[in-house]
Amino acid sequence: MDFYPELKGDWLVAPRNPEIPNHHERQFMQRLEGAGWAKAFKVSSTPGFIEKLLTKGWIEKRVIDGRRCYRITDKGLTAKKMRI
Repeated sequence: MDFYPELKGDWLVAPRNPEIPNHHERQFMQRLEGAGWAKAFKVSSTPGFIEKLLTKGWIEKRVIDGRRCYRITDKGLTAKKMRI
């Protein structure tokens, strides 16, 4: 995939590679790292944001004791460690 800079105002901005997590994605995955299955209410975020991470395969979801829980996947760990 080729990424070409685009002009925004007076600034030349390179589009972000979607395979590299942004600050919010990294922060969310960092909260899950090493926690095992974390209950959804402890990792509060918008449903759309969580769905995006699920779609990318960086986190996984499971219902445990009737509660939604999330944990980081191996793919998520690899993405989180990528250089920006």
